Amino acid sequence: MSTETTSPGLAEALFRYSVASPLLEAGLLEEERRLRRQRILQNTHLHPDGRMVHVSERTLRRWIASYRAHGLDGLFPSLREVPPCQAIPAEVLQLAVDLRKESPSRSVQQIIKILERAGKIEHGSMSPSTLGRQFRRLHATRQEVAKEKQKARHRFTAKHRNALWMSDVHHALWLPDETRPGERRKAYLVIFLDDFSRVPVGCRFYFHEKVPMLEDCFRRALLKHGLPNVCYVDNGAAYRSSQFHRICAELGIRLIHTKPYDAPAKGKCERFWRTFDLSFLPEIELLIKAGELTTIDELNRLLWIWIQEEYLTRPHRVLKMSPQARYESDPHPLRIPSLEQIRQVFLWREHRRVDKTGCISLLGNTYEVDHALAGKTVELAFDPFELSIVQVWYEKKRLSDAVPFQIRHGHHPAVQPPQAPPTVSTGLNFLSLLAQHHEEKLALEAGKIDFCALAGPRGDDDLV
Repeated sequence: MSTETTSPGLAEALFRYSVASPLLEAGLLEEERRLRRQRILQNTHLHPDGRMVHVSERTLRRWIASYRAHGLDGLFPSLREVPPCQAIPAEVLQLAVDLRKESPSRSVQQIIKILERAGKIEHGSMSPSTLGRQFRRLHATRQEVAKEKQKARHRFTAKHRNALWMSDVHHALWLPDETRPGERRKAYLVIFLDDFSRVPVGCRFYFHEKVPMLEDCFRRALLKHGLPNVCYVDNGAAYRSSQFHRICAELGIRLIHTKPYDAPAKGKCERFWRTFDLSFLPEIELLIKAGELTTIDELNRLLWIWIQEEYLTRPHRVLKMSPQARYESDPHPLRIPSLEQIRQVFLWREHRRVDKTGCISLLGNTYEVDHALAGKTVELAFDPFELSIVQVWYEKKRLSDAVPFQIRHGHHPAVQPPQAPPTVSTGLNFLSLLAQHHEEKLALEAGKIDFCALAGPRGDDDLV
């Protein structure tokens, strides 16, 4: 959603949740909680306005208490809050850090000279001690940056099912385009993979990788397998959307993004893609080439069959057992959300001002609301797949749903509309069947006629 339609203060609330979420996980041991709190207080955090900020222990405790008491609403800022002043502009500090990471051997004095000659700061306006202190705070010293570049990767596996889900999008294959004969359309495969068992809790093909498709796959996974504690994703636009971020925050799911251009960070997803490319993809491409597979619904059906019959039941080389057996063997309880909770959380939200006639416009459609709301700004909650039902909220209270007045679009433009069922050719036609029956009837009757009797009694002339 655009920033003009999102709720005021949402970015700040989501930032606060991202900082506090490591301490909101259920079942944390006290020692682990203490270490996480220490890391949060020691580290700096990227604020939505671009600043790198510290969080005090008092502030952190207040955010946690507010979230537990009021959910995400408790993290929205009050109107009196004013961001603190920074001695060095955030963009200049980030540029200095990038210069250090680009070449760890650069000295603080050298970096300052570069910034001065590039016109980013005035001559003599930044002292080496100030910048050096910021580098230490941001873990951008020469030693730390050099170690970061040489950092080895360690194998990691979550302790329980649903403790950690990884998600990724695979540019998989091309399907025939029903709307443009002779052309093809790319199909994207979205996956949510349970780290503990390697079970693809959500796995489905779509014709694009926009937010609605990501949400659709995520919603199916949540309804079938329950809520994860952590969701580990990359920096794609759909994963960075405030809509996806808000869903995770309201469900109490900690959202972690990988570092940019760090594909190995999701090695388990990459390993699944390898299995997919070697086992499923060659067979499906043969079906597409032969014209036996033309729709994405049929593609998803075959994918589901392959996962159930082949992937989940085959022993995993590292786990020494099948993913399905691994998932079912864990006694750790699952957090199962209600259907209504999921439905409400996944609704999209936008703000609209009610005109003097009591009408609002949403995505080209016009709706009527209570005339008492004329001139006021209301929040609309709706399912992007079905725009005939729109909830109306005002001052955190739900009012009567908006009444459709003029509907031009049944779904959001970013949503992939449901495919029309494929045209079935039975090869049967009433007139053809009628003609065939008639010919068969004539042939049957002709076989019963005694042509000798039709000629009358034979005389001597008929004897040979």
